Amino acid sequence: MVSLKNGVLVKSASVFNNEEYLKSGIFYFSNKKFSEILDYLALWYKVTFNIKDSAQIDKYVSGKFRQSDDIERILKALQGVHQFKYQINKNNEIKIY
Repeated sequence: MVSLKNGVLVKSASVFNNEEYLKSGIFYFSNKKFSEILDYLALWYKVTFNIKDSAQIDKYVSGKFRQSDDIERILKALQGVHQFKYQINKNNEIKIY
């Protein structure tokens, strides 16, 4: 973190917790179950996830994304850290398999 004190830039350590990220519109997660991430996405994007038995939703993932990103962009980013496939259907339903 850098701050300005008496006209001088001062560098110091900073710990960002999720609350600080959320104020900036960023959702940060560390070692969260994939199923928990899907629960957050369902609330924020008003979608329903249809989880197929083949999907491994109990694996832990870490990452961050902007809440302003669309759901498909977030799902593609999550595919980079967790293997799954998805299909977006009508009526805001997303199949995870």
